Amino acid sequence: MHRFSPAVVKFLVVDVTDMTALAESARVLGMTVNHHLDEAIIGLAPGITNKWEALTSLGIDQYNAFGNDINDLDLLRNAQHSVRVGTHPGLDDVAHVTAAPDPEAVAAEISRLAAAAPAD
Repeated sequence: MHRFSPAVVKFLVVDVTDMTALAESARVLGMTVNHHLDEAIIGLAPGITNKWEALTSLGIDQYNAFGNDINDLDLLRNAQHSVRVGTHPGLDDVAHVTAAPDPEAVAAEISRLAAAAPAD
């Protein structure tokens, strides 16, 4: 049995001969596997680590989040305000708003959130 470091880590594989075999091998080792089909890459993380778990391990429980893929599901689901970037159907029920996948639209949503934030 392999042991994973308790540190939160993730890595992306961008070029592999057999993505399906790699994914299955990683699952057998107990890793979380996220297929980014639109980009033909695969993300691997130890155990069930995801972005939301990384934040909570740092003691962060109040945040706004932007996400564009299914690997952002828990991150968006637990955010105070969640923004789906693009139209990934797996995020339909968790995002508060959707922004177009371009820098100007994302920047506009960041500006809107900043303007709505309470003054300290």
